[in-house]
Amino acid sequence: MKLLFGKFIFVMIILLMSPGCIYQNKSRTVIKAERKAGRMDKKREGTYERDRKKELKHRYEIQTKEVQKRMKQSKKEAEKFNREMRKHDPFFKRLIRKIFKK
Repeated sequence: MKLLFGKFIFVMIILLMSPGCIYQNKSRTVIKAERKAGRMDKKREGTYERDRKKELKHRYEIQTKEVQKRMKQSKKEAEKFNREMRKHDPFFKRLIRKIFKK
């Protein structure tokens, strides 16, 4: 029984190490291309975020003063609601509470 268990552990270790060996053999050009793609994605996300904020600001500015006031108030209410929703207990505390409640 111990011999079977030992073989099983040995096979599992070999299987876990094999993907790491495969991915280590990347060429330098592939690594550079991946880094460049990562930088381009990051840059694209940054420009998208700037454009989105600019558009939101423009949408706010073209409204009348009364509408701007309502927009500001609803934004405050939404932020307050979202802050309250994030104040939940950690997962393990909720789990323990459910277990002992039964």
